[in-house]
Amino acid sequence: MIDRLLRKNKTWISISSDGEILIMARKNKAGAIMDSRTPVPSVRMGYSRIYINGGYFSAHRLVAEAWLKDYSEDLQVDHIDGDRQNNRPLNFRMVTNSQNQMGKVDYPRGSCKYRGVSLYKPSGKYVARICKDKKIMHIGYFDNAEAAAEAYNERAVELGFFPEALNNLPAQ
Repeated sequence: MIDRLLRKNKTWISISSDGEILIMARKNKAGAIMDSRTPVPSVRMGYSRIYINGGYFSAHRLVAEAWLKDYSEDLQVDHIDGDRQNNRPLNFRMVTNSQNQMGKVDYPRGSCKYRGVSLYKPSGKYVARICKDKKIMHIGYFDNAEAAAEAYNERAVELGFFPEALNNLPAQ
């Protein structure tokens, strides 16, 4: 396990390659060295936050800043597997807000188990739609949910969605 050092709020933090965060030893006012400690994370909206010298920092942002070469304050840190508690550097990628929305794993479902597919009750057919850059695009009507989900996947690939955002279809 390899560690990298990062400085936040005048405090050095050690961040391991497994995403573990440790606040480093420091001197108190009397000059005595205080012990290193593992911060207790608070959870807000599923994300771990660490309190360091008067401020809260998102654990995933700290790990990404220490380990990702393409880290940028202007981009969002995306958890590839969708698990907000998995703060390993290999689980991160830097994305724009639009890309982050396209890669959502736990997307709310409507009347169908497939993403972007719903039952259109007046005709009894399944309709496929996809959203990109706040614009909803109609893909078409289909006799079954699997055909609509397959059409959704094809359009998602054309639009550059991440593989995690595609529907898992049964093998044919």
